[in-house]
Amino acid sequence: MSILRLPNYDVLDHEERNGVLRIEIVKTPGPSTCPHCGVWGGRRHGFGTKRQTFHDLPHGPTKVVLIIDRQRYRCLECQRTFMDRLPDMSDEHGMTKRLESYVLEEAYRATFSSVAAVVGVTEGTIRKMFKKAMESADARRDLITPRVLGIDEVGLYRKSKRPCAVFTNIQQKTVVEIIRDRDKKSVIRFLHSLEASEVEAVTADLWDGYHHAAREVFPYALVVADKFHVVKLVNDAMDKCRKSQNAGSESKRRYLRGLRLPLLSRAKDISTAKDASGREWIRSKQRQLDVIFDQFPALYDAYLCKEFFYDIYDAPTLEAAKEAFAFFESSITGPIAEHFQPVAKTIRYFEEAIFNYWHQPFTNAWTETANGLIRRVFDRGRGYSFDVLRSKVIHTYGSQRLPAQRVKRTDFAYSPSLHPRTYGTDLSTLEIIPPISLESPVST
Repeated sequence: MSILRLPNYDVLDHEERNGVLRIEIVKTPGPSTCPHCGVWGGRRHGFGTKRQTFHDLPHGPTKVVLIIDRQRYRCLECQRTFMDRLPDMSDEHGMTKRLESYVLEEAYRATFSSVAAVVGVTEGTIRKMFKKAMESADARRDLITPRVLGIDEVGLYRKSKRPCAVFTNIQQKTVVEIIRDRDKKSVIRFLHSLEASEVEAVTADLWDGYHHAAREVFPYALVVADKFHVVKLVNDAMDKCRKSQNAGSESKRRYLRGLRLPLLSRAKDISTAKDASGREWIRSKQRQLDVIFDQFPALYDAYLCKEFFYDIYDAPTLEAAKEAFAFFESSITGPIAEHFQPVAKTIRYFEEAIFNYWHQPFTNAWTETANGLIRRVFDRGRGYSFDVLRSKVIHTYGSQRLPAQRVKRTDFAYSPSLHPRTYGTDLSTLEIIPPISLESPVST
């Protein structure tokens, strides 16, 4: 075996110039098979040579290129010509198979340009290899339909102004799929790929398209409006009330800007304390709120209205929640109505989905977490196309979460399925791997 550790080749000469190590090699002689007639070791005649180059694993910062005069033969059995087969070489990509494996492994976790700079091949070649590998991975992926499906969107591409839809398995905390947009037709197209009978609940924000699509494809599943999106409506209304009091001097406006957090705090959170420091914090909070409400009575009404809304989700039963909502509606009077009335109207519009929370108490919190992790992947390589981003999220940065398998002790060896079913991609342990450094040694 030569110093290249390629058993089928011998080294003839080598030269290093401009950071590239060029090694001339020759294939060790041996019988070959005619690809046309299939005769192995049959009679053949040499029919000229063709000089070819193949990229190999870099040696530290030095790129490596293998040069070989490839023999052409004429088969005397079928009278057709063929090129000598080169073991360990990939004709499709012009590199050794071990470099092909290395490039794919690094392309999964690093940008294409950084990999291309290290190994010496074009970025287009790496994109082509990555695309082919991801198409193969998609073909092998066998999803288990989630019992509780989460739907949300993540805005990444500003020019398109169309956020990507993200589907998650709420119970298993995995990413099921990402699609290019959140149009109702696109969402329905994906939902039809799932087993409708397996889905029991769908959690989503307050976008109509998700609710209509889920009800159309999963008629027996409960659509649950995400609790935190509903709560955000009330907090935004509270903040608008605060801003409406901003008319006046600059000092008054500056004072009101600092009241946002105290006004958004829960009354029950500032009514109890476990230690002396906590009690002191509570007393200061209470004094601060008392001063605010004395100066701005409208904010006192808004604060009470906000607290009445929170009583809805604090309710232990559906009936108690509906009673709390009725009381919240009745408290919307006076100058705060212009800010809180739209909230009550929205709750009425999504009433069924919002109150389904007491039948299926699931939120979209994990989907929001997945959105943040997807943004980290996108920021890792600015310029990723959607297809590349999806592949890196689904197949690269996370691992496929598989169901637990019970292995029975038999006389035969256990062999897992070549295409196991998966709950989706687990991104909970996502780590952004730093770009490949040109100084990082990669030895043969």
